[in-house]
Amino acid sequence: MKTKMPKRKKRSTVFYLNQFIMANTYFIGFEKSVAVNDQLSKGEPK
Repeated sequence: MKTKMPKRKKRSTVFYLNQFIMANTYFIGFEKSVAVNDQLSKGEPK
């Protein structure tokens, strides 16, 4: 029991860390795309 608990914790922390990194990369990509769209809309007045 005691040997299984740390493994489960470690696995969950790695999983959450991966989710956190993926969320951060997705958010950064979203921010960059928004910034690019803003630049395009400003650079090309319609």
